[in-house]
Amino acid sequence: MKFYVLFIAVYLCSCSSFKYLPGRNPGSFVLEIQKDGLLDCFEPGLQSSEMPVYFEGSAVAFDGKRIYIASDKDIPGKSPVLSLYRDSLSSGLRALTYLDNPEIIGSKKIEDMACYEGRILFITTAFDRINLKDNSWDNYNSIIYYNVKSKEADIITPDTLHNATTSVYLRQQISDALQPLYPGGPPYFKIEGIAALPGRTLLLGVREIGASYKDFQYHAGILRVTFREEPNGKIYLNNDMKLVYHFNPSAHSKLKTPLGLSGLTYDPSQKCIYLLTSYEKEPTSSGIGAYIWQLPISYFDNKSENAPVVGIHLQEEPLFLPHKAEGICMLNKHTLFIICDDDRIVEGWFDETPRLSHQAKYYIVKVNP
Repeated sequence: MKFYVLFIAVYLCSCSSFKYLPGRNPGSFVLEIQKDGLLDCFEPGLQSSEMPVYFEGSAVAFDGKRIYIASDKDIPGKSPVLSLYRDSLSSGLRALTYLDNPEIIGSKKIEDMACYEGRILFITTAFDRINLKDNSWDNYNSIIYYNVKSKEADIITPDTLHNATTSVYLRQQISDALQPLYPGGPPYFKIEGIAALPGRTLLLGVREIGASYKDFQYHAGILRVTFREEPNGKIYLNNDMKLVYHFNPSAHSKLKTPLGLSGLTYDPSQKCIYLLTSYEKEPTSSGIGAYIWQLPISYFDNKSENAPVVGIHLQEEPLFLPHKAEGICMLNKHTLFIICDDDRIVEGWFDETPRLSHQAKYYIVKVNP
């Protein structure tokens, strides 16, 4: 088992839409990677059309007992979302339970998850495509909520349109909220983060913004929206979505770029957000990587111009995770769990054990106050 010690430091970054000025140092703290490993997510050798199926770990959440992990690609015969008890990471396939709700299986490109009060699991897709001619791509545009106790799932839809089966209506709200970064609202965007905060509040993390999927810029933007729960268990989003924070992680001179937001989670003990940013330059082990950041939520309400902090190691260089980390959650007030989406890249970094197609790379990180 490898151990790494990291320190956190403040850096100054700039962005065309939000100007960051020197501010108070929110302090420093130590992170320690307690464990990293490979998680078996389905049977070895699974194929589709005579090609291997890969588990591409894109999302993770924790309800206080079970860890939920998702792939952003379909898995033939299985749900893309699985769960297991936190002490069962080395127990093999027998420890896994798959969430086989039609609402989950029918959604495409799950990018992040978050648990609210240990009882509601929110699951978001990428919202990165739409077919204007028909509804064939609508299921890339959904926020699903899963009741941890009843194990029932549903999709957030407009309260005025009861026959809707996706959250495609949210595209306009998201585009409108992003107008400070793209005048008139971007035709293309990609959601890769969701976090659940007290007070029935969700944060959505934005990774890409642009004119199209071929013409975009990487971003690290955070949208905030509140939701309400009806007596019948239905959940609706309120019409109050807004951009509450944005920074440019690629402005850091010592980080590999270009970087975009790839995961979010809320730490109630520190009242902060942990963010993942990642890059993907080429489909090799040397062409991907990620960094961990911390952002106090007080920066939202106070309209702070402070930047978040990024982890550095003992040599005072930014900590580099040699994997495309995409999912992050709190296991307790001192422990982070991170899952990686290395796509079809299986070779390890230096002396790491190569990943097999049915496996996902993970990290367990201790946060020292």
